[in-house]
Amino acid sequence: MATKLLDLAAVLAVVPVHAATLRRWRAAGRFPAPIKIGRRVLWSAAAIERWIAEEE
Repeated sequence: MATKLLDLAAVLAVVPVHAATLRRWRAAGRFPAPIKIGRRVLWSAAAIERWIAEEE
């Protein structure tokens, strides 16, 4: 089964914060690390779902 990957726009649709906030959280280690494929920055949908569940 293939892992579903989300781009920044899809992540921001699920996590309603500004892109700059997401970058700060990522740099501080408060948000799942992205997967870089070429120049694209993507996140695992499962990792984002786990993060949301932990934050609630």
